[in-house]
Amino acid sequence: MRLVLDTNIVASGLLWNGPPARLIDAAQADEVELCTSRILLVELARILQRAKFSKVIARDRFVCR
Repeated sequence: MRLVLDTNIVASGLLWNGPPARLIDAAQADEVELCTSRILLVELARILQRAKFSKVIARDRFVCR
């Protein structure tokens, strides 16, 4: 199954536990295929640079799950 996830879902899945994280885990386990575009990746990078996420990223050193 191929999925295109909203950038806020991807950010949530990378930074916290919960249903969005389970989608990221499923992609890493090759249970689903994530599809994206350059525009969505740019938006994700912009979202992850927000100050409100800096503590979470610094704490976890943004290690993908």
